[in-house]
This record gives sequence, structure tokens and C-alpha cells, in this order.
Amino acid sequence: MPQTTEATFRERIAKLQDAMKEFGLQAVVLEPGPAMTYLTGVRWGKSERTFGRRTKAPTSESHNR
Repeated sequence: MPQTTEATFRERIAKLQDAMKEFGLQAVVLEPGPAMTYLTGVRWGKSERTFGRRTKAPTSESHNR
């Protein structure tokens, strides 16, 4: 399986942030699983310990970078 580049992950996060803006969401929390792996490349099994990633909605300044 080919390695996914950092640029690809950034594009995926940007698409998520576009959808968040469209639906009026300020943040999304991802638990371990397919969505987290797709968006970040992190593979983490579910356990009794909390592991997550928070994605904030873009600001006009940060989204135009």
C-alpha cells in the first residue's frame, strides 16, 4: 500500500473543515477508528484510555494558508 503524504492528510482535514463550516460545527472529536486513520494516519485501538483528536473549524485566516 502506498504511503499517504502529509499534504494528503492536510487536504483531508481541509475538506472536513469545509464540511464543518457548511453544517455550522465549531469542532469535531474523532475517536480511534477508520475516520481518525483516514484523516491523520494514526492507528490506535480502542481501550479504556481516552485517545482522540479534536479538529476546530477554520478561521478565515487559518483556512487560507
